[in-house]
Amino acid sequence: MKKTILIDGNNLMHKVYGSSDNHNAIISSVKSLIGIKYNVIFFFDGYGKLNDKNAVFSFDKTADEIMKKYIEKNNKPENLIVVTSDIEIASFAKICKCEIKSSSAFWKEINSKHLTKSKNINQNLNYDENEKPTGISKKDLDTFRKLFG
Repeated sequence: MKKTILIDGNNLMHKVYGSSDNHNAIISSVKSLIGIKYNVIFFFDGYGKLNDKNAVFSFDKTADEIMKKYIEKNNKPENLIVVTSDIEIASFAKICKCEIKSSSAFWKEINSKHLTKSKNINQNLNYDENEKPTGISKKDLDTFRKLFG
């Protein structure tokens, strides 16, 4: 069974972008870095409308309240990973047996895994990122002269 990551969206956006006005950016960034290994749900304060089933807005309540209710109603809280730097939510999630990650630690972790994967792919292809071409082949030079000469 896939684990579900519950993300305090405004909290993570503030840690990553320094503001909380980048809903689409944070969602697409996290999804691209995590892939399909996890289910991800973003909880945002206030009113909003995104064409993303993984984004939940709290409307007249707080995102904290909505996250807590989601955790309470979940039958397997041990399959939840709660991403927040809010002490109250983290404490509540811990009591409920969820895994907790701070927003900054989570962001650092998913970015380092992404960079490691990229590096491993390059190593498998015997790619040296410091290697530069030493020149152009005669055939390529002739083609270039025909096209631009």
